[in-house]
Amino acid sequence: MDTTLFVIDATFLLEATRKTFHGAPLLKDANGHDTTMLFGFVRDLFRLRNRLGARNALAVVGNDRTDLPEPVLADVIDFLQRLRVPVVQSNGARAGDLCAGLNSHCNWIVSSNKAMLQLISDRCGVIFPMKGGEIDIVTNKSIHQRFGVRSHQVPSFLTLTEKNGHDPVLTHRQAVRFLELYGSLEAGLEEAQAGDLDQVRRKLLARRDVLLERCHALRFSAASWEGMIRSPPSETRLIDDEEEAASVLRAYGFWSLIRLLPLSDITENISDMLGGETSADYRAVRTRTDFEELAKLVKEARVCAIDTEASDKDPRNASLYGVAFSVRERQGIYVPLTQADLDGVSSDEVRAWLIELFKGKTNFIGHNIKYDYVILWKHGIKVRAVHFDTMLAAGECFGDWEFFNLGEVSRKLLGKTIKRYGDIVEKGQTFLDVPFKELVDHACTDADMALRLYSRLCEELRKRGIEEVFLKERMGLLASLAERECEGVRIDVKRITAYAARFEKQADDLKKSILEKASFEFDPDSPKATGDALRKMDSLREKIGSRGPTQSEMEQLAWRDPLVARIVRYRRIRKQLRDIDSIINATKQGKVFPLFSQIRSPHLSLTSAGPNMDEALRAGAVIDELLRNEWADGKRSLHRLQQVTGDAVLKDELVKGRRSGFKSGDSDVDGLEQLDIVLSTAIGLSDAAMCKRFLISPEKAAKIRTRLRGRYELAFEWLERFCREAMAQGYAEYAGQRKYIEGLRSSNIDKKNKAAKAAVRWLLHYA
Repeated sequence: MDTTLFVIDATFLLEATRKTFHGAPLLKDANGHDTTMLFGFVRDLFRLRNRLGARNALAVVGNDRTDLPEPVLADVIDFLQRLRVPVVQSNGARAGDLCAGLNSHCNWIVSSNKAMLQLISDRCGVIFPMKGGEIDIVTNKSIHQRFGVRSHQVPSFLTLTEKNGHDPVLTHRQAVRFLELYGSLEAGLEEAQAGDLDQVRRKLLARRDVLLERCHALRFSAASWEGMIRSPPSETRLIDDEEEAASVLRAYGFWSLIRLLPLSDITENISDMLGGETSADYRAVRTRTDFEELAKLVKEARVCAIDTEASDKDPRNASLYGVAFSVRERQGIYVPLTQADLDGVSSDEVRAWLIELFKGKTNFIGHNIKYDYVILWKHGIKVRAVHFDTMLAAGECFGDWEFFNLGEVSRKLLGKTIKRYGDIVEKGQTFLDVPFKELVDHACTDADMALRLYSRLCEELRKRGIEEVFLKERMGLLASLAERECEGVRIDVKRITAYAARFEKQADDLKKSILEKASFEFDPDSPKATGDALRKMDSLREKIGSRGPTQSEMEQLAWRDPLVARIVRYRRIRKQLRDIDSIINATKQGKVFPLFSQIRSPHLSLTSAGPNMDEALRAGAVIDELLRNEWADGKRSLHRLQQVTGDAVLKDELVKGRRSGFKSGDSDVDGLEQLDIVLSTAIGLSDAAMCKRFLISPEKAAKIRTRLRGRYELAFEWLERFCREAMAQGYAEYAGQRKYIEGLRSSNIDKKNKAAKAAVRWLLHYA
């Protein structure tokens, strides 16, 4: 039975509620009573409970509870009692003092107040909730590593470094050094008065009284339970009866919060982060005996995480330094391939051992394991069983996170902060320039984190009901893409060359018309020359800055002036020609060797680089059925729009356009990229984005949107229902397939709408 106890400082939840909802009555109960702020508080509490996996918790309410109106606070306390949420409340003590009285009995204090760090001990850590549902975890083991101070020094440290209405007294590094020397603010000030006055000491003494007062205010002392409004209860179960809690929510009309009641089982991951966590065992194998022991470990394991260390981010050109393996959490073993790091064995022998090791039946996992697969393949080592990519799985579960690198995913899901490549290797250097132990620790940490993430992400996939689809479809596609990165993709060079020739003619014709329209010579490829030319025009002079306009700025101006529109179209064609040239130049013996990504966009459409394959696919020059089927294609997307919505008008127009190309029956889109403008409207592209993409005025963009929504009424009504359901469920679903995009669960309207657009792109397979 889980006995982990969380003490939740309700102050930050109340403050967040006040900032978000105060003065905006959106919800009322049957008696007309405003329950908006109560709803916001309970929603945030439930989300926090689920994020922490908190089965046992106390909510603490002190006398520093912001300027929240008393009636609202009374509503909150009453509601928590109805839910049987344990509450500790006092009008005579701060939340920090209440937590100080509880920290010897609890495992975690949850707050947004940094001063709570002083309460950290071997038994108790602090959790800071952050935006987007993330958490920042600090333990007795990590506080010094994170901040450079011990828990008892936190009041002094915050006094010296926090702004508090004016500039900080000392920088972070100065404050850490000050406390290293003197231990506390008080001791340092006494020493400063007695000794020579350098610049730092003079600054401190000038503010002595203010600093001491501030430091005293930041210190917590355990509150007495006598005279409490609500003392610590003996029962600490947080929502023990979910059905009873659901009944309370229904009575208040909080129907949407009922889905937050089921609790995920993740407390174990958080509990592992306390000071008692076993230290990591990271080491290198450098002898024959060491390698034989490693081979036995890997062969006996069901799954094994790997991480390769190399000289370059591009696996096609990188030198391989070594491979790290992890078959148990907090353990990692690094195999070097550089001769200087080996003892009594050659790098060729090690490579031969690795070849045999990767032939086995062990399932290998990694973070961006396609990189590891490709670089190993380039060095003659074939990985037989690529089982799981934690980066791809994170993308599948949390589609619109900004970053999916190992450091960010580990921080968000495991609460772990790991060193990045740039933290270890200075600019212009490689891993060969750093101490071998640092290389070993870095590689083993990455493999270890991948193994830990594997367990967590398997749980996340199962919880969403998409584990089987992920392993079969997404990982199956990853394996196919990895093979193509290694073996190449066949290209019809003649076809893409002919395709390029058509664009060359279009570019030449456009350039000629631009110079004729301008009545003087200039280079439309040069931003500076273009800026100089446009400043000669009275209508544009004030809109063109001193430097040459960027392509984005030109797109914003294009609808105002035909010459600018022509220049934008010309530059777009030149960009396409550069992409085509890069494909032709990269072709070797009829093949190109691009790098593929499955997570560049929230809807996880396939992309490529080095070279970008888009133009080759548009030209029909890619001789690869899988890539042609997987790539986002506008024609297929439009047909899918019709098929999923059943719109009869769109169906008729698609049938008529089989030979001559699709044409909407709406005259407003004549002369525009009709297929793309219909799809752009379908995904909800904003008027501003439509103006830039299609070089039309805001008025025309709005008119087209209105006309198309009226013309394809059934399609747009269907899409609106689809988006509403996705927002309500927290995921998009069609024909048994699900797409999870984190923004669909957000309370931020902009994030929610952006996620809904990504859901429609996923549905239509439209890039």
